[in-house]
Amino acid sequence: MQSKKIISFLIIAFFSVVFFQIATSYADSNAPSNEQIENIKTNCSSIKHSLKQVQNSDRNTRVAIGYSYQTILADFMTPLNVRLIKNNLIRPELSEIQNRFTSLREEFNHKYIEYSQELESLINIDCISEPESFYHRLESTRNKRSEVLNLAEQINSTIANHKSVIEKLKNSLGSSQNEI
Repeated sequence: MQSKKIISFLIIAFFSVVFFQIATSYADSNAPSNEQIENIKTNCSSIKHSLKQVQNSDRNTRVAIGYSYQTILADFMTPLNVRLIKNNLIRPELSEIQNRFTSLREEFNHKYIEYSQELESLINIDCISEPESFYHRLESTRNKRSEVLNLAEQINSTIANHKSVIEKLKNSLGSSQNEI
């Protein structure tokens, strides 16, 4: 079940990145060229359709990621730190990692809401009658999305760091029990 979620997330992420890389050609400079404006007008309905698909897949992905992050915090990090404290095996680095994870998760939630609102605004712009506004909002949406992806990468790095510290702890506890 978890592997299906991960595979779904990767597929959605791939297609989302591809879409926004294609959209980059529309948002490379501050002012759109006449050709870009015409492309936006000509492809407006297909662009809107793609944006709605991205919105739906992002929403589903966000729910899955949010659930995963909550599970990691509530079922792994917090109980481990509590147990270590109860057993007088305090590891400040694990508490610091938990705090960083919590902070990044909150920032991720905040940035995702900003991105989601920006995407909704983009979808609501009439790209035929307002192609320049659409162009600038697309650029802004891409930037917001990039911030969300950057935070997800930081969270994943924090999770990897947590795992590494746990492995070291496990090895040190195993070797100290072997000495007894």
